[in-house]
Amino acid sequence: GIELAPGDYQLTVTERDLPGNVIFASDTFTADASRTLLFSILDDAGTGTGEVFIRVLGSNDFGVLLDLNSPPELRAVHAAFGTDPVDIAVAGDFDPPLFEDLAFPELQGYEPTLSGENDLTVTDAGNPGAPLVEGTLNLLNGDRSIALVVGPPEDLELVSFFESNRRFARYARLRFLQMAANEATDALDIYLVDQGEDYTEFVPLVRNLVFRASTGYIDIVEGDYELVVTPAGDPDTVLAGPTNLDLDATGIYGYYIVDSDQVDTVELRPLDDLAL
Repeated sequence: GIELAPGDYQLTVTERDLPGNVIFASDTFTADASRTLLFSILDDAGTGTGEVFIRVLGSNDFGVLLDLNSPPELRAVHAAFGTDPVDIAVAGDFDPPLFEDLAFPELQGYEPTLSGENDLTVTDAGNPGAPLVEGTLNLLNGDRSIALVVGPPEDLELVSFFESNRRFARYARLRFLQMAANEATDALDIYLVDQGEDYTEFVPLVRNLVFRASTGYIDIVEGDYELVVTPAGDPDTVLAGPTNLDLDATGIYGYYIVDSDQVDTVELRPLDDLAL
């Protein structure tokens, strides 16, 4: 091993004996005295223009070391119940749009996009001349984000959240995006209990999650759980679940919550490791 003084570093990989031929240059990362770092260099497509893929393993977590040249990546969800399929374009470029023919309640995976301001335009699929909603995202190289089209058809909105691929060796990471616009489901409580337990005997994991909000990532001990969603403050009315949820340490899990064709229910749609 190599001992490093605490501080900020950049990892550069070159061809052997050819320091001018850089095949990977990382963003800045921090090394401190309390951590042991292990870098795993894989001969695989990188996150951007890099020719290698590098994982970094710490004492309690691990993730991907990003190439400085990695473009931002964006994925998209159609979460607007009752709205026809849509196209989503960046900077007015519909030839082709970044996301094409995206139907409710689908998720389309990551696509590389622009560093800096990304002006997004949402239209009915195949009709670029009639914007339904517009928005702007400011993204940096290496960023990952999710954009969601939400709301009733007559009042659509575009919301977005930054995302993380950092994994923890001792915990699972779990999050919820509340995109159900129905007034009856505007604010939600979410229960996570051991399988077989009566959720009404416990406090919610998440309280009063309102429309267009995200919980962020919640660290959860590995285990087998049941998930139940209710209106905020009304544990006796079940909107979704119970749903079995098996969480592994190092996993990243998520749901986006959307309206269903029954006004007294919501639908849990999987994200991240749940969508594999």
